[in-house]
Amino acid sequence: MKLEAADYLPSPATPELIRELLADDRKRGEYMILNRDDGNDFLQIAGDCAKDGFHIEYREGDQMFCLPNGVSQAEAESIFLEYLSGSDGWKTRFPWEPFSPGFNIFFPGGKTSFPREPFEVPKHTGRSILVVALVIAFVCAYLAMKFYSLMH
Repeated sequence: MKLEAADYLPSPATPELIRELLADDRKRGEYMILNRDDGNDFLQIAGDCAKDGFHIEYREGDQMFCLPNGVSQAEAESIFLEYLSGSDGWKTRFPWEPFSPGFNIFFPGGKTSFPREPFEVPKHTGRSILVVALVIAFVCAYLAMKFYSLMH
């Protein structure tokens, strides 16, 4: 499985990484997604746990489900770790509802007046970061050469 977050590049999912990102809003960013290897099924969270809990939804096949209320960090961690392990216990412990148009995990209470699709991380994110890093490296090298030539 792959783990993605708003401010974290896709990585192989581990229990340690899940715990780390759930515990740190700055590392996780606005959302976190745990994708099954087939790329179709996923579990995702969004929101600020301190304000109104994490909002969670998941997709299996062509069906989506969500929790009507936010959950604590401990509950989110439990759900993510069970999903990672392949266990289905998290499905029966919480009151999942079918995902319907108009539900949005970014708003308290979840209800909005517009439908939304599951969010996705842009595919070009990794390339963009690489290009920026290379440009910065070249600028630093150029400035170092200029500084060296001025000193000698």
